[in-house]
Amino acid sequence: MVKNIATFYDNITRNRFSNPTIAPSVRSTLATILGRTAAYRHSEVTCEELMRSDERLDPGLHGLKE
Repeated sequence: MVKNIATFYDNITRNRFSNPTIAPSVRSTLATILGRTAAYRHSEVTCEELMRSDERLDPGLHGLKE
């Protein structure tokens, strides 16, 4: 797992985005954020509303090393 994280970090910081798992991972993450947002608001949220939102999500990674 540590090697996977290191490889992911290296690819992102070197602008290498040829990993075929990125697109499905982004879709999955956006679906999760959409569900989280709808749950917090106690209402339906569309993808368009989510993408227009200027809300920033802090993943709380401040203690991680580079």
